[in-house]
Amino acid sequence: MAPPPRGVWLTRLAAAAAVAAAVATPTCGRAWWIPASRRSACGDCGKSTWTGACVALPRACGGQPDAVCVARAGDPAAAADGAPAWLPAVRPPAAVVFECQRCVPPPPVDVAAAARGYEAAIARVFEPLTQPPAVPIGMVVAGRPPPGTFASTAGGRIAPLGTFGSLDDTLEYFLGVIPSVGMRLLNATVSQFFASPPYAYATVDFVVRHTPTGAVGRASHVGAWRFNEAGLITAYDLTFVGITELLAGFGFDFASREQVETVLIPRLCGGIMTLCTGDHVQYASVAACVDFLRTLPTKDFSSGNIAACRQLHLPLTNFRPEIHCAHVGRSGGGKCVDRSFDDRYEDNARVLDYPWLVPSPSPDPAGA
Repeated sequence: MAPPPRGVWLTRLAAAAAVAAAVATPTCGRAWWIPASRRSACGDCGKSTWTGACVALPRACGGQPDAVCVARAGDPAAAADGAPAWLPAVRPPAAVVFECQRCVPPPPVDVAAAARGYEAAIARVFEPLTQPPAVPIGMVVAGRPPPGTFASTAGGRIAPLGTFGSLDDTLEYFLGVIPSVGMRLLNATVSQFFASPPYAYATVDFVVRHTPTGAVGRASHVGAWRFNEAGLITAYDLTFVGITELLAGFGFDFASREQVETVLIPRLCGGIMTLCTGDHVQYASVAACVDFLRTLPTKDFSSGNIAACRQLHLPLTNFRPEIHCAHVGRSGGGKCVDRSFDDRYEDNARVLDYPWLVPSPSPDPAGA
């Protein structure tokens, strides 16, 4: 049989080159359907419907997609392999075949450099509290965290105080409470530290002076911090070690029934009536407030339907009375309320976005 004319050969070569280029260059978004016979090989990469665009896949490979389902042209067998109705319109009359491409891992993280940045960021969180009260309070009012500390989405948990689900909540706790109750840090030291990006575990020891009495006490924040790629804190899970003893030394002994009823509750109610007024009023009078709070149980400084929780939220009414006045009222505003363990667990999971650890990528099924 005579060979085809030269023009036909050139046409065929051009077509072959086009197909080779299509195979060599991954294309994403043409189609995300996987033929039934190929889905097991693609694993989590498989999709059952077409999206028409690249989408993030359920597993991570160093921050990149674990696998990309790539559309290929030229396999007629795929048309009979459960192909959806739209398939012939993609590149008629050819079918579309898919294969998995393993992602390229990002460059190794400089763990030492990241650790130095994390430790510095944690230290910067507490630095404004060593300055005059107007400095940290100004940051809270402006909604502006100390430079190089919290991301805009930061939130977390401080045991035994509760969860803080936003940047505003975070700033109010870290920077608003201490200066609002007449305390000031004399120093804050990161005494223990370990990092495995994007996480860090630290103990921060601080020395606190109670300005009205001159008394000095010590306490610590111990726990885990999570960071984003920019080195900013996105979440924290901490325990406030020594808070009960610290506050008792400053005259806030919430474990003493006598002191709670005769000193702390009357003082707390006076503050509530002063700060929560107008649309935010919670009690008819100081006496009504005192009578109600004396019906509550006495516990160490913690969350729950107790006077101590309302003492924590009282200084925060300076910043957002529309939010925190309800927390010091009879209902507790969803914060100073008794909650079951399951409720607290679910709230913690929501705020902290557990699990923090990302599953390791599975081996490439094709062995590429």
